[in-house]
Amino acid sequence: MKKLLRGISLYFNFSENHPLTFVVSLLLLILILCFVFTLLLFSRSYKAEELEHTAQTSTVSVSDYYPSNSVSSDFLQQSCIIDGTLYKYSFRVGKNGTILSANGAETGIFPLDINSDGMTDSGLKKVSEGHYKSVKLFSADGTPISGLSYERVPVDNYTPSGKWVNNNGARMYLLANGNYAVGPQQINGMLYFFNSDGKVASKLGIDISEHNNYVNWNAVKSQGIDFAIIRVGGRGWKTGVIYNDTAFTKHIREARLAGLDIGVYFYSTAVNASEAEEEAEYVLRMVKGQKLEFPVYIDMEASGNYPRGRADKLSPAERTVIIESFCGRIRSAGYKTGVYSSQYFYQTKTDFAFISHHNIWLANYTYAYQMPYFKGKYDIWQLAEYAMVRGINGWVDVNAIFD
Repeated sequence: MKKLLRGISLYFNFSENHPLTFVVSLLLLILILCFVFTLLLFSRSYKAEELEHTAQTSTVSVSDYYPSNSVSSDFLQQSCIIDGTLYKYSFRVGKNGTILSANGAETGIFPLDINSDGMTDSGLKKVSEGHYKSVKLFSADGTPISGLSYERVPVDNYTPSGKWVNNNGARMYLLANGNYAVGPQQINGMLYFFNSDGKVASKLGIDISEHNNYVNWNAVKSQGIDFAIIRVGGRGWKTGVIYNDTAFTKHIREARLAGLDIGVYFYSTAVNASEAEEEAEYVLRMVKGQKLEFPVYIDMEASGNYPRGRADKLSPAERTVIIESFCGRIRSAGYKTGVYSSQYFYQTKTDFAFISHHNIWLANYTYAYQMPYFKGKYDIWQLAEYAMVRGINGWVDVNAIFD
């Protein structure tokens, strides 16, 4: 310490005799500190952008709201989630026979069905089985009520009693109770998805990125998944820096070996035609020599920090130019082209009529397995973002094609 103080004292004595040298060294020190501070900020910003287009893997949690004894017209809705395993749900009950809340307290709601109408005395619809992630309660006016405690028990090798039928050209599965199967169903070990009318999807697929790092592609294929759309990379919504998807090469190689059909997508935040062409060139370098059964999609959506993203405030006309510039370059290399976005984004942020000639991949999470209410044509429907597929660790998006 004495040596340090002595050194500081000598420095300031030197500075008194050499004021110009002192000023220059002080300015140099300030510049160095500013550079280090800027570097740290950029590093944090860039890291945030690397995470900006994630697979949305957070778990849906129940609220702290517990239903009161006065609830009389609630119904149970099993939220759609595709899983390789079939589950049977049942409510946990306390010593007094009423359903327990998530914190273990009795709610006063009895899970009974005195008149056998499929509803409990309090209006809760009975839980049977299904490929679901959670169960939800809604009051008569549609207000969500959660916080009830329930059990999920896997039922292995389950196939619902029924038979395949052809109804006016639509392939459907007629259950033993006379109803047609709807939603996700596991039949003889294979995964199927039926819309609200009972029509089965002709193909099921997943879209995947580095956020689904571990994938057993043979298990995915054996469950009935027909295709995979794999992220190539993206452009940061703040810095505009193009980044690669670190798992792309592994995913496309292993998915191909497992026998899945392949498509790819790039998350774009291009703000002009030049940047769109730059993104297309990047994609072409990454897929060079690859055979793609599905298109190369440009992914256009709001940034992770809307409306502060660099492309968030583009006009529909500007987006049309970007899409056509990207797709034009991809098409010139011999690949099919497509656009991915949500129903809201297509309808409000693009001139859909000018881009609908491309393959349209539509993200729309509907209620009760209803087909999207979308006026334009679309080719692939992303129907769930929190899906579980055998062979994949964590949640994954699932997509369906209906002929």
